[in-house]
Amino acid sequence: MKGWRDFAGVYSCLRVDLLFKREFSYYLIQIYIPCCMLVIVSWVSFWLDQSAVPARVSLGVTTLLTMATQTSGINQTLPPVSYTKALDVWTGVCLTFVFGALLEFALVNYASRSDQHRENVKKQRRQWELEQAAALEAAAAVAAADHMEDGTAVFGMVRFVDDSVSLNNSNASLFLLSLSYNYFHISPQVCNERNLT
Repeated sequence: MKGWRDFAGVYSCLRVDLLFKREFSYYLIQIYIPCCMLVIVSWVSFWLDQSAVPARVSLGVTTLLTMATQTSGINQTLPPVSYTKALDVWTGVCLTFVFGALLEFALVNYASRSDQHRENVKKQRRQWELEQAAALEAAAAVAAADHMEDGTAVFGMVRFVDDSVSLNNSNASLFLLSLSYNYFHISPQVCNERNLT
């Protein structure tokens, strides 16, 4: 107790110094460590196989919802203020990391499916080209074998079905090949009779 002097006289007064110290261990155990663990668990999906879609999606959605629930519980225990607290920044960054892990899986899954579709299209095109080359070689061999000594040529009309060719909304295209299937003969005598020469 000390005396206080002012213009009106000397008064007795009591001075008290209060020192407040926040215990950091509560926030460390209840907020910071669980948030770090949730972020690490969400990063586990990076080591899972990209074809394990149910596991990665369930892991990402579960950690995202748990982080949102954790943030809501933290905000309920603190008094509402109009400014941004450091704890809000921490929970916001952790929520961004968890959401980024889920978004990364979505992008990787889309890119891998696009690459796989592109490879399938290339493979089908190469197979179609090989089949066409084999058909042309077989046609040339048959034409050379069926060529008659009197100059008669053998031609045939073959119906060829191909999924990659679309003609008038039809997957069937006709190819004129020199095959011995449903063939007809054109001889020089017939050409002379019909004035085709």
